Amino acid sequence: MKTEITKLIHKLNSVLQGTPWYNEPLIHKLESIDYKIANITPTGLNYSVARLVKHMINWRRFAIDKIEGKNQYYIELNSADDWPAINITSNEDWITLKKELVETHVTFFNLLQEKDDQFLEQTVQGREYNFYYLINGITEHDIYHSGQVAVVSRLAKLYLSDVEK
Repeated sequence: MKTEITKLIHKLNSVLQGTPWYNEPLIHKLESIDYKIANITPTGLNYSVARLVKHMINWRRFAIDKIEGKNQYYIELNSADDWPAINITSNEDWITLKKELVETHVTFFNLLQEKDDQFLEQTVQGREYNFYYLINGITEHDIYHSGQVAVVSRLAKLYLSDVEK
């Protein structure tokens, strides 16, 4: 049976490029952001849009690794692997980062399409939770950081417009 995994796949896809209930999908937000603001970390905040995107990519890679049964990709919370430094210096860099997000999404999506609901009950190797918890967590993680992307990008635009005056 594929009832639950189908629901998770739909939610995951909705966040990135579908029609989420709360507003626009993440990819639309990212497409509206100029590369010049991707590195700006607004005062009082911890991360730039580019770092948020790279962070989401890394957690997708983590999930892909676990679904493939590898257990080679490890992320220590709040480490450089969790929040990698990144510097977007051109529009090409920005396009490449967004492309990386989409590519990891497609890989994740395709792997999940091959699974059924029984897979969701399996324990993730090296963890104390199952695949349902992991996949649902990635979806919630993306929603959370999608909201942060919206806030950080708005504040970064304000900062850039003040600097350019």
